[in-house]
Amino acid sequence: MKKEGYEVNEKNRRVIDEFIMRIRKNVVEGREKRNIQQKEMAQRLKLSQSTLSRYETGERSFSREIFCDYCAELEMNPVDIFKEAIEKAVAVLRKGGIIL
Repeated sequence: MKKEGYEVNEKNRRVIDEFIMRIRKNVVEGREKRNIQQKEMAQRLKLSQSTLSRYETGERSFSREIFCDYCAELEMNPVDIFKEAIEKAVAVLRKGGIIL
């Protein structure tokens, strides 16, 4: 039996999708602000550029290890990335009337 409010519905999926997209966007923006090309970041992470591209575009999900290594290379705190991502996602979803 599922508890009320814990069912996965379209609204919940949109919130999660927006949050994940914002996480990806935050790390890519962090890389770009530091003037690190995708090719260079891929080399630092010991990945092919095409694999890193798939992570950054969302075609592939970051593993915990790759995500933490990416953040370490940028000297970014993963918790701060999550915090900023949820704040931005909530703002976008509120503006769109998805959440209150």
